Amino acid sequence: MKDIIISHSSYVFRFVDEEFITKDLYYEYIDKIKEILETNKIILPDGWLLIFNLIYTNGRVPLLTKNRSGGFRSDKMKEISIVAPIPLKEEIEWGIDIKDHFFKKEHYDKIINNFWELDIDYKNYNTSKDYITACLKEGIRKAFEIGFTVGGLKINVKDISNL
Repeated sequence: MKDIIISHSSYVFRFVDEEFITKDLYYEYIDKIKEILETNKIILPDGWLLIFNLIYTNGRVPLLTKNRSGGFRSDKMKEISIVAPIPLKEEIEWGIDIKDHFFKKEHYDKIINNFWELDIDYKNYNTSKDYITACLKEGIRKAFEIGFTVGGLKINVKDISNL
């Protein structure tokens, strides 16, 4: 099934954690997303691609794009961005150096109205893998809960107990 993708984009340099394996996240959460759709008898419109893009950056809080952005009708793609800010080493052991940040923290202040905030605090996680996994999971959960549109089909699932 190629109609769902989890992709990763990075606006930080040298963000590496030995435990962090994007393929593992991909396979675990692709199956969960498919299960949510199947359980709720939701079939994506023919030819459409649903992309959950996890973006590593240096914003202030984890974010989820609002429904009005991320739609590419001509390409039959719906992209839902989940922004996972990566903290500095001074803030937490698994953080990164300030020179590895591509943007300044204020970057998202200008476009914050295009996002929902996710209730995730990096200080509650011992590894970047656990933090990134929590951001992805909460971003997917909130996207389904708030709802989004793929090719004219409104998708809204309030109870996601299997995520």
